[in-house]
Amino acid sequence: MSDPVPENKKVAMRRIVNVALATAGLWFFVYLVGQSGVSLEMFFDFGWQGFVLLLMASVLIILFDTIAWYFAVAHIRKPSFWRLFALRIAGDALTNGLPGGVVLGETYKAVMMRKWFGVSLADNAAIFLTIRFGLGLSQALYVMMGLTFSYPLLRDNAEAIVGF
Repeated sequence: MSDPVPENKKVAMRRIVNVALATAGLWFFVYLVGQSGVSLEMFFDFGWQGFVLLLMASVLIILFDTIAWYFAVAHIRKPSFWRLFALRIAGDALTNGLPGGVVLGETYKAVMMRKWFGVSLADNAAIFLTIRFGLGLSQALYVMMGLTFSYPLLRDNAEAIVGF
């Protein structure tokens, strides 16, 4: 039985849907920023250097996380790095953009890893648990380092800072 919709029409329709979703997402972002009380003056005070620094830090975090994913699934199948990168961004958009998004974002990542790269759900669970454990450990170390470095300042200025 032949497919009722030719493949090139499916691809064109998918592109239209993707552009519509991206446009809606951008509009929603602008709307939320406008509702937050952030003004253009605040953006200019922050400066373009601040945005570049913030963007570079975010891209580096995503790149390192994608590299970790790449090595985590390389024993199963060699994934395309850029598809893995796109999957990471899409999953994080769900995770960070929706209430309860962790459930949706992580589920989306697991389903797409199975669909695109043939990674079983059992392997996905092991990969995600390992990644989450590493993330939790790194955040705990970050907090401990922050407490260690800020202790002398807090000890000497606690009354002025916190009132006792």
